[in-house]
Amino acid sequence: MSNSDIATFCISRNDAHTLRLLLEDQAEGERVNGTEEDAIFYSRMAKALIPEPADPKVAAYLAENGTVCPHCRSREITGGSVDINGNQAFQSVTCGDCHAEWTDVYRLDNVEFDSQ
Repeated sequence: MSNSDIATFCISRNDAHTLRLLLEDQAEGERVNGTEEDAIFYSRMAKALIPEPADPKVAAYLAENGTVCPHCRSREITGGSVDINGNQAFQSVTCGDCHAEWTDVYRLDNVEFDSQ
């Protein structure tokens, strides 16, 4: 699958996070094999989609897809029940090692239908 195919797929699914990662990869490739102007263009496009979180702990947690504690980096995390409010869902999460607590926030961005 080409980068443009992946980008089209991401846009069709409204998957800005994956598209941002694709654009960041493209920017890095342009820095190595292309022009700095192209690298800057792709980098700016990526940042326009989803700005980096101001808190480095949040950025690291999101980069790990929510699989490690943002405080101690342990993988011993447990999610509670999910509460849905409109197009967002909230889940309380606890670290089994450092006992930190936080809330994951999810947003509805797609629907897939079962084949009938």
